[in-house]
Amino acid sequence: MTMKHEIYNLQILRGIAALLVVFEHLAPPFISKGLPYGEVGVSIFFFISGFIMVYSFKESESGLSFFKRRILRIYPPYLILSIPLILYFFLKTDSFLYLLHNITLFPFIEWNSSMSESLNVKRSVASPVAWTLYYEMYFYFIFSVMKFLFSNREKVVLMTSITMVSVLIASSFFIKNSDLGFKDLSLANIISSLSILSFVAGMLSLKYIRIIKERPRGICYFMIIILSLIIINRVNKYGLIESSQVIDLLFSSIPSWILCMIIIRSEKYKGVIFDAAHKIGAISYSLYLFHSNFYILKNEMQLSAQYQILFFIISTIISIYIASLSFRYIESNSLFRLKRS
Repeated sequence: MTMKHEIYNLQILRGIAALLVVFEHLAPPFISKGLPYGEVGVSIFFFISGFIMVYSFKESESGLSFFKRRILRIYPPYLILSIPLILYFFLKTDSFLYLLHNITLFPFIEWNSSMSESLNVKRSVASPVAWTLYYEMYFYFIFSVMKFLFSNREKVVLMTSITMVSVLIASSFFIKNSDLGFKDLSLANIISSLSILSFVAGMLSLKYIRIIKERPRGICYFMIIILSLIIINRVNKYGLIESSQVIDLLFSSIPSWILCMIIIRSEKYKGVIFDAAHKIGAISYSLYLFHSNFYILKNEMQLSAQYQILFFIISTIISIYIASLSFRYIESNSLFRLKRS
């Protein structure tokens, strides 16, 4: 059966997002520095997660079954491809708490500068990209709870969106969010981060991009996003949310949402470049995870400019090859396995 063009184009988006993150992490700083490649890539990934949860929604599936399926999708590739980094930082920190935090994908209740100093690490998670998985698990948890309470897709989407936005707004009055997750991966930081709006946008977009067919309901859903942004803007005037997050929202997240909606609803893209991006999209999760090993290695080696270019080319090729093997042998439960007509 032929894959619908929405999913084919979405796969291209995943490929673009993965390459943006890889480029920022592995390319020489004099090339990648200054532009928000990684932030845009992460926003696309979060948006796609929200979109595909609604697109592939099964009313017959229980909330518990859904959550188990997402765990089986997330954990095996993460643990296998990130084990070098997890072990490296365990030996460096000699902390079983830090090891447990990295293995389980459960966030710290609190993360502060004193913890960083005691563990001798700058980031609150071993893999430079794994912080996004904690956000994913938060989203999946809320979604699965709503799926347990409601069987109807529209109710699940609406209640998940309302819950996440309400928690975000409420927590902003009591918690001063420090920044993106790789700097502070605590539960408080996750629930009060503007990054979770990308999940909400992805869920609601399925209705919005078909707004002509269901105009009243579509406008209602879209207004939730607009209202949320207005409230968050007002909250930010009281200094309750870091301005860097607002900048990231305005110049990375929102443009990413618009790009995603345009590409998903466009006709099927054809051509050598798009086919290549589609193939990268299929292995994007494993590529996203594995290239982090080279990112840490690059920082440890302190290479000169000419060797950084060579390192970028070799590490990218190896990462794509390993990701292809991971996709074939590990990601057996992937929602986006390549299918042929």
